[in-house]
Amino acid sequence: MSFARDMWWESLLFFYMSSDSARVPSLSPGQREIAAQAITSDLRFVFKASNYWFSFFHLPTFFGNFFEPARRKEMQPSLVLALLAMSTFWQSSEVGIGHTGRERALRFRDEAQSALEASVNAGWLDETLAQAAWVSPVSDNSFGSLPVVSSSYLPFSKFVHIPGIPLSVVSQLWSCLILSFAPYR
Repeated sequence: MSFARDMWWESLLFFYMSSDSARVPSLSPGQREIAAQAITSDLRFVFKASNYWFSFFHLPTFFGNFFEPARRKEMQPSLVLALLAMSTFWQSSEVGIGHTGRERALRFRDEAQSALEASVNAGWLDETLAQAAWVSPVSDNSFGSLPVVSSSYLPFSKFVHIPGIPLSVVSQLWSCLILSFAPYR
């Protein structure tokens, strides 16, 4: 798991600088900076576009962790990937990024789900995993697939039964679940 913690950011930078058809063999410092700025811009967009859904995020802490390389390694990749999936999808109308953006958003969503499952299987359980588990079904809802949303909440609810999960994570999960149904009251 240590390797995954060290490499997820590098992989994300490469993904941002690659087209769908070709992978970039290496990144120059300038390309790394451009990719990091694009990722930051997309993350800021998602929090500005829907502040209600993310009201439980403490944004100074989130971005403080994100901008500090040593603390970024400790962030759940699935959280960042799910947020990027939502941001990319929300910007992908035909007036915006279009079909290419929607396909890219689906790739982010799939990567986020894989990263979430890998963290659970490796026992990397923390508050940001709880946030990732909540954001993933919301991102599925953004893609307009109600059956996918319903099935996404099933693994979310099973997180509380994982042996050894810290009480703080269980508390965060329940808070997220309650918040997710607040708009329907």
